[in-house]
Amino acid sequence: NTANLIRNSSFEGGIVNIDNAVEFWAKKGSPTSIKLQNTEYVVGSQSMEIVTTTTTAEGAKYPLQLSPSTQYTFSFYGKLSASSIATLAAGRADDGATDTACTLSSNTISTTWTRYTCTFTTGATISGSPYVYITKGTDASVRTIYIDGAQLETAATATNFRNGDLTVDAQT
Repeated sequence: NTANLIRNSSFEGGIVNIDNAVEFWAKKGSPTSIKLQNTEYVVGSQSMEIVTTTTTAEGAKYPLQLSPSTQYTFSFYGKLSASSIATLAAGRADDGATDTACTLSSNTISTTWTRYTCTFTTGATISGSPYVYITKGTDASVRTIYIDGAQLETAATATNFRNGDLTVDAQT
């Protein structure tokens, strides 16, 4: 397996049910909340819950330093609390502002846990505060989305999930 670049990737770190307190993750757009919860999960005993409004493209983002002209594979488990939508989106912002979607293995998310994957290559220039993101895409309904087992690796395909690797002084 290659290193998982996402810390708190199984969402075990932090206090449950506190809005905007998911370690290392931030709101994307203006969802009602992103928080840890312990009733729906795949890995460990917690996941991230995103409660959206009717605004499109709401979700969560994970800020990290991406490398220029580098191939990454982003994967995560996701499910909805009810119903299904065919607009799930994920991607990255090389400059911390301009989203570039990647082609997910599926854009349909339902009430069953599914692992989603996409592979992308960053641009030649990385600036600002880059991030990867997960959103409900163009859906304009209130949704509760659960995310678990997030993984970002420098690889052409997703490997089996592993928790984020500890980095100390840039050494893994």
